[in-house]
Amino acid sequence: MKTVFHIISHFDLGGAERVAMNIARSRNPGFEHHIIEAQRAHTAFTRTMMDEMKAQGIRYHRAAVPE
Repeated sequence: MKTVFHIISHFDLGGAERVAMNIARSRNPGFEHHIIEAQRAHTAFTRTMMDEMKAQGIRYHRAAVPE
């Protein structure tokens, strides 16, 4: 199993986050994907992204560093 870490500055704008989510959604056998937020955002979009990743079973991690 290969592990891929997609490191995003923060879940806020949607560009890089969408690319990482699309790759993680591919469910390619032999790969495990994790999306990492390096600096916490606290917007409505942030909550939408996290809800969507949770619903799709995409692993995500958030840094303790606030915005």
